[in-house]
Amino acid sequence: MDTKKWTDTYGVSFEQIETGVILCGVAKDSPLRGTSLQDYEIPEGVTEIGEHAFEGCNGLNSILIPSSVTKIGSCAFCGCEFLLSTINVVPEEFKKNEDLAADYSLSFIIPKSVKEIGDWAFKGCKVLNSVIIYPPTYRIGEHAFESCTALKSVTFVVSGFPIENYGLQIEDYAFYNCSLKKVVLPSMSTKIKEHSFDKNVAVTQEWKDTDNVFFVQDEKGITLVKAPFSLEFDEYGGIPFDESIDEYEIPEGVTRIEYDAFRNCENLTKVVIPDSVKEIGEYAFSGCISLSSISIPHLVTEIKECVFGNCEALENVIIPNSVKTIACYAFCDCKALSSVTIPESVKEIGEKAFWGCNLKSVTLPKTTEIEEDSFDEGVEIIRV
Repeated sequence: MDTKKWTDTYGVSFEQIETGVILCGVAKDSPLRGTSLQDYEIPEGVTEIGEHAFEGCNGLNSILIPSSVTKIGSCAFCGCEFLLSTINVVPEEFKKNEDLAADYSLSFIIPKSVKEIGDWAFKGCKVLNSVIIYPPTYRIGEHAFESCTALKSVTFVVSGFPIENYGLQIEDYAFYNCSLKKVVLPSMSTKIKEHSFDKNVAVTQEWKDTDNVFFVQDEKGITLVKAPFSLEFDEYGGIPFDESIDEYEIPEGVTRIEYDAFRNCENLTKVVIPDSVKEIGEYAFSGCISLSSISIPHLVTEIKECVFGNCEALENVIIPNSVKTIACYAFCDCKALSSVTIPESVKEIGEKAFWGCNLKSVTLPKTTEIEEDSFDEGVEIIRV
């Protein structure tokens, strides 16, 4: 570069400053503003796409954004009505799947180098239908993709990036008036505003904690979905869980423990369930053969099917007054369970709920209905 300002053959102007190279704008007679659709490659070394740089370039169909770019300025592509995609090199892991490869090649991909997408950056890009955003993008500005009416998919890629550090901020109206139905945000630390998305868009957040336990948050609350697992298959074809976890404290604020969440965590000896939990899914702790005690939160109203089935070491369980139903097989084959207190709130105990336990007798409220085989034969039922 001999000068600090220059223009290329497309009429695109650049300026070099102390902090890098800014792509400043496009000349009025540029083919990128014409009626014939064009592809354009931003040269390597450009660090910022300036404010209003490509605004109204209706001849721009696809663009290559180099890895040197760290910022996309306000209104940079605003009103580029025929901007569809970036010029993409499909990753090797996508090439194995033709559908994924096709989707990737037709997507607008924000490079991993970009830290900020400015206000109104892509507003009114009417044919843009898929956007892929990589970390460490930390801010998506106000109205950034507003009125991208064909936009049906926004994907946040976090593979290989420490998800708990992804502090993304999505400003008001960033994805307003698009065609999105569902968006999965990449981290608990992602912050959105009241009007970041249209009201009918289902927004969920997904993350893993430091123990690799997987969580999802939506309008219903926070769900603990799955404990960590190995990629190797066991002899039965199932996926064995991480043997390194022997104690785990579920974070306060979790409202639901998903079906199968800790199933067959054989080394798990202790788990603390916070008072915020309202629901524990079927088989959630089934097969946790080292789990010795459990306290069920007072907001739980049902102990579901086989939740603690085959917890062979379980000796003590506290059932709160909130529980109304103990479902079938709930504590089946808890061989060490020698005593249990059933509160007056329990109205129904399902078949084989306490089958295969070490109970000699059990005291039940007079109003509690049980099946013939809710308990083992020979267990003394005392009604009070």
